[in-house]
Amino acid sequence: MESDDTVAREISSTEIEIEASNLEDAIAQGLARLGISKSDAIIDILDEGSKGLFGAFARKAKVRVHKKIGDVTQNLENDFEDVVQDLISGLDDRAEVRVSQKGEGNYSGEIDTEELALVLGRRGRTIDSVQTLASAILSRRTGEKVKLLLDASGFRSKRKNALIQIAKDSAKDAIASGEEIHLDSMSAFDRKIIHSTLSKESEVETSSEDRGARRHVVVRSKDGSRTSSKKKGRGGKRGNRGRRRRSPKKDQENVNVNENETVSVTESREAPEQTVDQSSDVR
Repeated sequence: MESDDTVAREISSTEIEIEASNLEDAIAQGLARLGISKSDAIIDILDEGSKGLFGAFARKAKVRVHKKIGDVTQNLENDFEDVVQDLISGLDDRAEVRVSQKGEGNYSGEIDTEELALVLGRRGRTIDSVQTLASAILSRRTGEKVKLLLDASGFRSKRKNALIQIAKDSAKDAIASGEEIHLDSMSAFDRKIIHSTLSKESEVETSSEDRGARRHVVVRSKDGSRTSSKKKGRGGKRGNRGRRRRSPKKDQENVNVNENETVSVTESREAPEQTVDQSSDVR
């Protein structure tokens, strides 16, 4: 039953905004007014609302309910394109985004931009954040888990190849020296590539250490008898002194992404900016 404090704004015959005392009522009223079930709706939660403190400063919940029309897959592809376009508009308002479905709940997108360095960000952190936010927005809107993988000018494959080489070089160093090799901090997506690459190597093992922005991969030889009496660390970050890290000079590999821009895939020792991981690290 609709309460007296419910506010409805009809946007079209297939879309409506509802404000109600709580989130459940707002969603229920939106579905009822459109005459559809939840499975036939796309729900945007604009404000979850708040009861306030002892009833003071209470805030209504607000939702926008859309009726699914036609091909849901096509709708999601278009929605992803619109969301990504909005998120990167401050970096390049002329960028073009194309998204297609690659599997159940999985989508792939390509960004065509003249501001490649800005859209990618350092080590791909910006494009990683955009795809994570877009996935979260569409998952919440549809009520189902959907995932987007974004790319631009082949950055993903170039970054992956560079990480694979870093992993192989680190394994050789760990076997030869008997020391733990601490790679620099990286995203969960990048760490997964390191773990996956070296999982095929019989003489080394890997693990992830530290938390948050400092989380990184450690590569070590499985031969426990081979140890180093003195670490050859270069200092590293605070708290990592004495650990041997990959030398930037040895690991550096610059990927040319167009004739005017260069994106570094160097494993830098600088502390990275905080970003949202796009995939779960199983380690």
